[in-house]
Amino acid sequence: MKVSKSVRQVLICCVCLLLLPSFLFAATAVDYYNAGTSLQQREKWYEAIEQYLEAVQLNPAYGEAWYSLSECCYETGEFDLALLYLDQADALIKNRSDLQNLRGFIYICLGRTSDAKALFESILTRYPNDVDARFGLAELEILEGRVSGAEKQYQAALQRQSRNSRAILSLALVSWELGKTKAAGDYIEQALRLFNGDARVYWFASYISLQQKDMAAAETYVRRALQLKEDYDEAYSLLSDILFMQGRYEEVLEICSYRIILDRNCTNAWYLKGLSETKLGRIENAFISYETGLDIAPQDELMRAALEMLAIQYTDVEDPRREGWAKYHTKKAGEYSDKFLSVQATYEYLRALRLNPFDASARLAYADLLLADGYAESYLAQIQFVQNQGKADAALNNTIEAYTSLLYDTLPQKWDVNPLYLNKKRWTVGIYYQQPAAEDIHQDATRITSLFYADMFSDSSSLSVTADESPASTFTEAFARARRAGYDYFMMYSYTENERELTATAKVYSGRTGNAVTSWSVYRTGNDMFSNAMQKMKEKLNQAMPYYAKIIARNGPSLLLDAGRLDGAAVDQTWDVIAKGGIRTADFGTGITYTDDSVLGTVTFSAVGEEIASGMLVQKGFYDRVNVGDLVVLQKQSLKEEPAVETDAADMPPVDGQLTASPQEPPLLQLLRKIR
Repeated sequence: MKVSKSVRQVLICCVCLLLLPSFLFAATAVDYYNAGTSLQQREKWYEAIEQYLEAVQLNPAYGEAWYSLSECCYETGEFDLALLYLDQADALIKNRSDLQNLRGFIYICLGRTSDAKALFESILTRYPNDVDARFGLAELEILEGRVSGAEKQYQAALQRQSRNSRAILSLALVSWELGKTKAAGDYIEQALRLFNGDARVYWFASYISLQQKDMAAAETYVRRALQLKEDYDEAYSLLSDILFMQGRYEEVLEICSYRIILDRNCTNAWYLKGLSETKLGRIENAFISYETGLDIAPQDELMRAALEMLAIQYTDVEDPRREGWAKYHTKKAGEYSDKFLSVQATYEYLRALRLNPFDASARLAYADLLLADGYAESYLAQIQFVQNQGKADAALNNTIEAYTSLLYDTLPQKWDVNPLYLNKKRWTVGIYYQQPAAEDIHQDATRITSLFYADMFSDSSSLSVTADESPASTFTEAFARARRAGYDYFMMYSYTENERELTATAKVYSGRTGNAVTSWSVYRTGNDMFSNAMQKMKEKLNQAMPYYAKIIARNGPSLLLDAGRLDGAAVDQTWDVIAKGGIRTADFGTGITYTDDSVLGTVTFSAVGEEIASGMLVQKGFYDRVNVGDLVVLQKQSLKEEPAVETDAADMPPVDGQLTASPQEPPLLQLLRKIR
């Protein structure tokens, strides 16, 4: 069919009209930049980054987009990337102090504090009224522990900009930190008066009221923040914390459910949901909440600790779910083993076996680690456990037979003693904690981690450690509880964390006298920081406890003691033999004390196994008064005076330049960074 010229013209026009939007309305770099700016203003950092990346892809010379990219990466904690983008912006934008200030803040987060200080001071030399540079110097003052110095910097900033909300709110926080509660309240009132439409101002007013334990005011302020900004997730989080601390768990569940509807990947909401359900006795619901949260964020070690403590308390060892919960640890253990990290692998296998003792593959893998460390007797005991469960194949049965024959001449065989049935518990330790005013990342973290810490000693042969579920308001209360429980020692435990760091602290006291024994603080950052910190905390307590052994058998002058290589015993050591009941803990520091009158003789170890040792007795005096059940103490195990705070180099972060970084960024600094 022949189409007329006029019809063809009409068709061409229609096609052009259809294609016109793609030419007229193709997004430009400016369009992407504006979209990113809108998202950045709403603190949607990742979405903003996506828009800015589109902008610089279309226009690589778009300096403002590079700068905004750097700002967003700084907010998300990608500091190396933020610095890379800032270098791109710096090459395109000249003579802008805001770029250099951002560089200084990035330097602080990267630990380059000397560079940051020099940069901020250089900016103030050229621009004395630049308040952002003063904010940077204030952060450095706080990192050095000089809060009063930070206060002066914020005051100087406020003098130059009397309506600067960041300066006013910062002064409220540092005043509170310095104990100037009236000044803190005055600054908050000033901020509320000047910026009564700013939701963030009400958030900080709520936070400070919470620190003052004024729950009613804290709740009022945070609800006002939500009226001003309905999608303010940080305010919902704070409100749920306030309600949780008041025991209003049903309301907490409502808020958590709402936050999860808005963002199913909100792991903090899943955690608090599980915690609230636990408080309400809805244990099965709590398991579901924790499991869902861990599916989203398997690296959330504290949520995992909460689930495991719940599993140990409320499920039988035969519960099939325990197998699934233990798989996380067996997988981690395998990864560590592949990297020849036996200490970390051992920890993970022990956690797996704590949850699922009948996991034959995990127990055999753990046994292999024991054998690699030279503990053949312990290896045999572990694989015999698997055999007793009816899970041994022909190869394992042959291995058991071979090692049983190989170890026929060991001390347990010679003395007909099974070390598995020995009671080698030496000391009882109670763990107490004081409830923090608020816990920002994980509510109830101090309680949960103290329970987890105590549970780690379930495999200890020498220590019986118990954590108290309820907080102790004072040291006096903890001491009284420890005395009533009959603990040899007790510990005041504390725990602080942020998203990238944690510090666990222990102060150990004598349960008999209440005198300080020793203390230590463990700092960790990076991946697996919680499990690494808890391993170190366990090692510290084991090292702090004095050791003694018991006589468990005697054949003439030959004595058998329940101390072996695993306890630090060695051939040719000489130990004092003490009458049963003749030792006690030292009045000060760690160690054991006993009188000369209680010494019955000495024993020098001639053969040392993994769990037991034997040696020859040299009695003191004419009469032989040594009996089974008497004690032996390594000679010269004198009272050890410990420093007030014990730290290892590994427990401290690196030091940069002339400024010393604190073991953990102060919570005050983390709060100040929320102010924008």
